[in-house]
Amino acid sequence: MGECNYLYTMFFVMLGWVLFRSDSISGALVYIRFMFVFGCKGFIDAMCIQYFKQNALYYIMEILCCMPVFKNIDCIFFKNVVYNAIEPSSITSNKKSGKKVLLIGDSFSKHMNDIMSLYFSEVHTVNVWSFTTDQLNQYQHDIVVWEYVERYTDHFRWIS
Repeated sequence: MGECNYLYTMFFVMLGWVLFRSDSISGALVYIRFMFVFGCKGFIDAMCIQYFKQNALYYIMEILCCMPVFKNIDCIFFKNVVYNAIEPSSITSNKKSGKKVLLIGDSFSKHMNDIMSLYFSEVHTVNVWSFTTDQLNQYQHDIVVWEYVERYTDHFRWIS
């Protein structure tokens, strides 16, 4: 039954597209009626067969992509690959740097804080939206890291 959820989803998405495409509800109902061949000349005519022949490869690809065929493809081909993982047991406290880090960033900085705290004695995180230049003196840091998404580059202007 789980695989049928994809078909149900596609069915309702297609109906939704018809509603947003149509100029009126009556136009949408006419379009939906012809989608399900009520009032047409038959289920398959010569033009329908021509469309199927021309676009058969696309139909096959669309059907495959709507099903969970590729759900675990990375597990099949990349069984032993580990992404973005740090083994905490590989970090020993006597190898940590004694330096203090001020991390100014967006939502990703929380993950950076977790990683950097394995390497530095202190890591202070400040959200880019609430950062003020007074905080540079407040934390007495050795290193400043400014992490942000490129859409936030305009925030450099309001920092003096």
